Amino acid sequence: MTKNHAPTLCKLSTTDYPALFDFEQSNKNWFEQWVPPRPDSYQHYDSFCTQCDRLRAEMRDGRAGYFLGYLGDSLVGRFNLTTLQEGTADVGYRIGQAFTGRGLAFPFASLLVDEARTLGLKTLTASALKENIASSKTLQRLGFVQQNTVPEIVHINKKAMTLLAYQRSL
Repeated sequence: MTKNHAPTLCKLSTTDYPALFDFEQSNKNWFEQWVPPRPDSYQHYDSFCTQCDRLRAEMRDGRAGYFLGYLGDSLVGRFNLTTLQEGTADVGYRIGQAFTGRGLAFPFASLLVDEARTLGLKTLTASALKENIASSKTLQRLGFVQQNTVPEIVHINKKAMTLLAYQRSL
């Protein structure tokens, strides 16, 4: 697949599995600062591919949308629409550590919102740790509004963190 130097979202494809596996492995410690660790099976290529096949089946069934964000030939992040039902989906994304601090989350997440519109979705929800200021700012810039007045406390790596819920209409 040819990728240009503008931010591009591509649906998860079997041809992406090797690059995605490398992306997940090289960013494992970075991601685990913000999200619970992936299952051990994610550390083994064959079982990783099996999991990706399941994700692609969810896409075929209309239950989710899994996308990879590329800048040129570089895999920048994963961008997901999950739990699609009744016009609503959850938005999730993760940016590789080498690409943080460069303002890339917003243009890629904007493309994901466009994908949601294409799918006919009406409402998007998202969550971000209060401690992850960049993600909260990105969501707000995308038009998401914080929903919970009493934030949820979650534990990541045995550390208590505050989870904020967001929502936006399309």
